[in-house]
Amino acid sequence: MQRAPFITVLLVPLAASFALGSPAPAFAETQTRTVSLAGIDTTTPVGAEQALTRLRQAARAVCDDHTTSRSYSDWQARKTCERNALNQAVAMLDSPQVTRLADAATSPAIER
Repeated sequence: MQRAPFITVLLVPLAASFALGSPAPAFAETQTRTVSLAGIDTTTPVGAEQALTRLRQAARAVCDDHTTSRSYSDWQARKTCERNALNQAVAMLDSPQVTRLADAATSPAIER
């Protein structure tokens, strides 16, 4: 199956993600990034890893609030934003190999 060479990472943050009374981070408005997947075969393990890496980078860029804040709540909000943006992008890509790889990366390790 031929895939489009680009995917757009869309983020629509939820107001509930932010503490009541605190200002919303800069990424609170909807932002997008277009990610080129040209030349990447997402049906192979190497291609799936390359695609997922690019999607992660785009999610970080979308959620980067460009502040120097080191508060735990701001860090947590950025990580939640990144996770949501990445999940949306992976779902939009609709590649079983990329989805499996993303799921494996976010699943808790099983101790034996």
